Parts: sequence; C-alpha cells; structure tokens
Amino acid sequence: MKVKLMPLPAPVVCLLLLLPTSHAAERDAVDPDLPLEAIVEQDYDPESTKAIQKKYPGYKPVEPLATDDPGYDAWKMRRSDMNEGREPGPIDVQRFAFGLDHQGIPTFFSLPIALTPEDLKAGDVDVAMIGATNNMGNGNRGAQWGPRAVRSRSEAGDYLGWGLGAQPHMATMVNAFEDLTVVDYGDAPTNHISISRSLEAQRAIFREIMEVKRSDGTRVIPFIIGGDHSLSYPGIAAAADIYGKGNVGVIHFDAHYDGTVLFG
Repeated sequence: MKVKLMPLPAPVVCLLLLLPTSHAAERDAVDPDLPLEAIVEQDYDPESTKAIQKKYPGYKPVEPLATDDPGYDAWKMRRSDMNEGREPGPIDVQRFAFGLDHQGIPTFFSLPIALTPEDLKAGDVDVAMIGATNNMGNGNRGAQWGPRAVRSRSEAGDYLGWGLGAQPHMATMVNAFEDLTVVDYGDAPTNHISISRSLEAQRAIFREIMEVKRSDGTRVIPFIIGGDHSLSYPGIAAAADIYGKGNVGVIHFDAHYDGTVLFG
C-alpha cells in the first residue's frame, strides 16, 4: 500500500521554517551557550525578563513589549464610571420576571450582574460567578470560549428557566438560586500574550471577591468559569492570600489525574 504525502500549504511551511530559525539566531547572536530553556521561558513582561536575565546574563527577549504604549495595560483597565448615578448592588438586566433558558440577556444562568466589590457587599452576595478566558496554559485549544458558552447555554434547552420560571434540581429538590444570592461578576482580566501577567491580575480579582465580607461574617465565594488549567494557580493562591497558607485544600474531580509528578 502506497501512502501519498500531501504538501503543506506554503504559509504553514514558512511558519515552521522561519519561527524556530529566528529564535535560534537570536540565541546564538546573544550568547551561543544560552540554553533553549531561556528562550522557552520568556514571557516578554519586564519583570519576567529581569528574572531571566539574572539567571542568564546574555538573554534578550525576542519581542520586548512597548511598556509606554497606551494599550500596554488596556486589557485590565477598568471603567471609571461603573458606579456613577446608581446605588451599589446587583443589577438585574432582564426585562421580564419569567424566562426559559433560550430567552433573555445571557449572563451566567440569567443572574443579576455585579461590577464592583461594593455591589457584592450591598447585595449580601453568597457566590460571585466570574469568567476567565485563559487559553495559553494548555495548548491554545479554544478554552477561552468557556465562559461565553456557559452564559449562552445553547445546549440546555428549555429546562433551566430563570426568575419566576426557575425550578429546583429534580433529584435534590433544591433551587440554589433561591437558597443563595448568586451574581455574574463579569470576566477576570486576561492578557492573551502573557500567562504570568494574566495570572497575577486574575489572582487579584479573585482575592477582591473573597475580601468582601457578608452580613454574617462569612466571605463571598468566587465561582470561576474557565478557561484552561492555568486558572488553578490564581484561584488557589488568592484563597491562600485570604485564609492563609496551609488553610486551603483542593478537591480535584477529573476524568484523569492531573496532579502528577511528571515533567518535574
């Protein structure tokens, strides 16, 4: 049996040939002994670059960012008018009191929106659902669409009614959205060319949620909708920031065990 190999399209061939060459040329031009690890580790962020340069004095990033560009931090720049002209508290954006799953403005489970910690506190919120569109931590596989997919719930049919149409879970007869005050807290900031910058900004906003105390003294719980595997770090680290190291445990449900000792 003969197998005919189909040629790759020309643009793909160019990418495969040129990208590794440019990295290697940069490495050789700076320091021929510079290990490939220094190129692979690079993140382009100034602080990350300094850390790598301390380890590898000859290192220079292939594509340093223009930190003085107005768009450098635009991905995490918050609007300054979110509380103007309104009292703090969750905002219900649905027009009607009743709806089926395919109706209404798509928030998480058609829930009210909260934009600031003041909204969480004023609403005595139990749980703040927040999207995080990370997609670089596990191979660019489309995970950034997770939060939008959950909000749209296009596969749910008519069984997740909201408002006066909300129903209890059929097995437990519990309606979580009646027993708890739950809101959509929007999305966490994501820098789609830097994992490290994304994770620190996300750690901060997850911590921001947990810093809010409810009327009974408990703290608001973040419910994070990803996004890829990299979200474990900012979520767990933010909880440790609030509750203290050694006081946070992880219960891991998965189709396979990711907490291995492979790859160091």
